[in-house]
Amino acid sequence: YSFCTLLEVTYLRMTGVPTLTAEDVRKHVETAYGLEITNVSKMDSYIDQNWKIESPSGDVVFKVANKLETEQQLCAEECVMTALQRDVEYSKVFPNVIRTKNNESLVRFQGYLTRCIPMLSGKVLANSHPLSDNLLAELGKITAAIAVNLEHLEITACHRFLRWDLKCANHLNDVAELVLEGEKKELVTYFMSKFDDIIPTLQATPMQIIHNDINDYNVLCDGDKITAVLDYGDIVHTHRICEVAISLAYMLMGRCGSEEQITSALASFLNGYCSRVPLTQDELRILWPLIAARLCTSVIISSIEAKKNPDNIAYIEISAKGAWELLRAMRKATDSKMIAFIEGIGSKYSKKETIKKYSNEEILEFREKHCPKTLSIQFKSSGALKIVRGSGCYLFTESGERYLDCVNNVCHVGHCHPRLVSVAHKQMKLLNTNTRFLSDNLVAYMDLLLQTFPKNLNLDCVFLVNSGTEANELALRLARTATKRRHSVVVDHAYHGHSNSLIEISPYKFKDQGHKVYPPGKMPKEVSWIPMPDVFRGKFKTAEEYANTLREEMERLKSEGIESAAFWAESLMGVGGQIIPPDNWLSLCHKIAREYGAVCIADEVQVGFGRVGSHYWAFQSQGGDVSPDIITLGKPIGNGHPMAAVVTTRAIADAFADTGIEYFATFGGNPVSCAIGTELLHILKDEKLAENALETGNYFQSKLRDLQPKHPIIADVRGKGLFIGAELIKDGSPWAAAPALSEGMKSKGIIITTDGPDNNVLKIKPPIVFDKQCVDTFCSSLDEVLTSMGE
Repeated sequence: YSFCTLLEVTYLRMTGVPTLTAEDVRKHVETAYGLEITNVSKMDSYIDQNWKIESPSGDVVFKVANKLETEQQLCAEECVMTALQRDVEYSKVFPNVIRTKNNESLVRFQGYLTRCIPMLSGKVLANSHPLSDNLLAELGKITAAIAVNLEHLEITACHRFLRWDLKCANHLNDVAELVLEGEKKELVTYFMSKFDDIIPTLQATPMQIIHNDINDYNVLCDGDKITAVLDYGDIVHTHRICEVAISLAYMLMGRCGSEEQITSALASFLNGYCSRVPLTQDELRILWPLIAARLCTSVIISSIEAKKNPDNIAYIEISAKGAWELLRAMRKATDSKMIAFIEGIGSKYSKKETIKKYSNEEILEFREKHCPKTLSIQFKSSGALKIVRGSGCYLFTESGERYLDCVNNVCHVGHCHPRLVSVAHKQMKLLNTNTRFLSDNLVAYMDLLLQTFPKNLNLDCVFLVNSGTEANELALRLARTATKRRHSVVVDHAYHGHSNSLIEISPYKFKDQGHKVYPPGKMPKEVSWIPMPDVFRGKFKTAEEYANTLREEMERLKSEGIESAAFWAESLMGVGGQIIPPDNWLSLCHKIAREYGAVCIADEVQVGFGRVGSHYWAFQSQGGDVSPDIITLGKPIGNGHPMAAVVTTRAIADAFADTGIEYFATFGGNPVSCAIGTELLHILKDEKLAENALETGNYFQSKLRDLQPKHPIIADVRGKGLFIGAELIKDGSPWAAAPALSEGMKSKGIIITTDGPDNNVLKIKPPIVFDKQCVDTFCSSLDEVLTSMGE
């Protein structure tokens, strides 16, 4: 949000302020609601109108919305109020909407949307400062009641950008530079830098709809009893902990004369809240800086109002006075001490850990005794990392060290994406069963998934399974059944899975690693391979030359009486060294394979779902008429949730069914997996992540090429979207020290690995939320590490 945009939004909202008169209101309310009215008086309001209607049957508030308010938003507010009235203990605290004689809750009158709510008793908390401990505890319990009753409420209108949404507080950073000066500017800069530090943690905390404005003018009380919570105009879907921070930001204003007053108020409110809704460790850890961020948001917007209304500066300064006083008090306090105090309060209510915490040494010792030696550990020689949580593009150790994850193509839309966590949690609480029962989730997911494929391929059947290996195993069975053949032609250094039959069609395993199991002369019998289409170090430079090797292999097999069931190709080759085939290679190969009656299988397990940026599926980026008969999906499909899929034609699926052997995966297609898969597809679209992959990926390659003159060891940079390889060559040969580069990058807080037949290619395939700032961090660190290594 720029300063001008904020002023513009404020101006537009002010131009939509209602202009009804008292007489207009009287006539309408008498007619629509059938009320006998004794008096009509205007109440204080900002961008709408509120009228007090006095009646022998009970006073009400007639609310007239700003012209910019939508019907959807006002209906959302009514839904929230209705949900809150279900609370057993505090239902009377929350207003209900009074219906007209025609049973309408919302009425359009003279172009404005209007409604009535009861006039609730009490005085505003702002006139009761400093708030007593009992009142703070009561408010803590009511704030928790709001969280409980809105936890599972889903309202589309609440998924919106709102300048008062605390998770967006840093959008005001640039504005603060323009409207604040001196000590005030220093205060806000300090606390907003603390907010920036906690964003990754905040992103991993629970999300739901919240009230979003429990301030001391929106809460009424009578002594130590809360009588009403008002004003639902700022409801939004955001992080649960934001509600707690917002409430405390206002309730602490009268209790900030000393650190002891602050801690006493915090304890009272949090004891009340956590007695009903225990907060997570992450939520407790970030609450203190979140309180400050809300105060900063308030004073920045107040300063904007002062710029817009210079004649009203005195009033605006008074309204912001309490926020500035609390910010100064918080600046004097020791942040670490206050965070520890909050954690101490909350820990009394937190659920006990069910998993014992072990030291790194204990974990390594246990693994050595009880885990198979085939289970490798990254960075074992320099100190294995114990990763305890992830957020976005980052992984965090138990001690809080942050690592930029540049290789995780499983957590496609970022580690622990809050929308996926929420969807998984919600569905797990409802049902998780198998596909033998009817499920809306199954239909919704399959339909949405099929829409992502080109229509001309006639891919209209989906098998849902649990892993990339299971998907490729099924694809092999489908191809063999459809063609009544056994043999497969694959690409050298390819990897398709770890089951027995897939190992035997994966040269990366049986040829590159499996010398003890498959010595020369004892290679798998039902597979042959063609050269990897590597135009940088390979034998050929053109698509035609590499495709011709497939024709030669098919002719050789034909001369020996062998017919291939399938031609397999990873759309982009990962373990082969981040290989980008020349344009049209895959199209030519598919054409040749079909001439010999083979089924064409595109393995998208590693590279699908928009990673290449230009297309949804990597095979589409190859150019020409690429037309796979079977496509396998895995890794990113569930963002870490174990799921995968095989997409094929009805003819191939029916040939498989004709065998009479049922294919049933116990967990494949379960409601939880389908809910997660569906939400991931929505996230990709909503957050424009394919577009981000393309833009950021192009920027990444450009920045890597900028390093080549200084570091000629970076011999080749190649990629599509956020699937990138940097091949390291020294003196004309693969750089033997390339794996050591990973250790150097680890010391800079970056996780990267090498791969390829000579293990000399930096394998870059991060979550596709990776941004240009991450790229800059990576490239500056790579520059430093290569320099330190003398390269």
